[in-house]
Amino acid sequence: MSPQDHIEAKLPSFLKLLGIQIHVPGIVSAHGDKVSQYNYQLEEANIALDYGYCLLMLTYLTPYDRECRETDTGWVSPISWVIANKTRFESAWIQSQ
Repeated sequence: MSPQDHIEAKLPSFLKLLGIQIHVPGIVSAHGDKVSQYNYQLEEANIALDYGYCLLMLTYLTPYDRECRETDTGWVSPISWVIANKTRFESAWIQSQ
């Protein structure tokens, strides 16, 4: 499965539990090709790739986009945000499976 396939399969139910409604194919086509560059960091942080990919997609969505990249307190890289927030979304992720 490609990263985009993982995201398209898992993201809709995950976002639904988070109360976010978007057109998933749109975000996947816009940003899905960027996630595989973080495979090594996700594996080093012991984050399953499909979960990590979906967390990376959150960094493009309100309200989480305000916590990543340019923030009030400075730059936060997407992968740093994912690693720092991996436990924050675990219960929603488990429920969405």
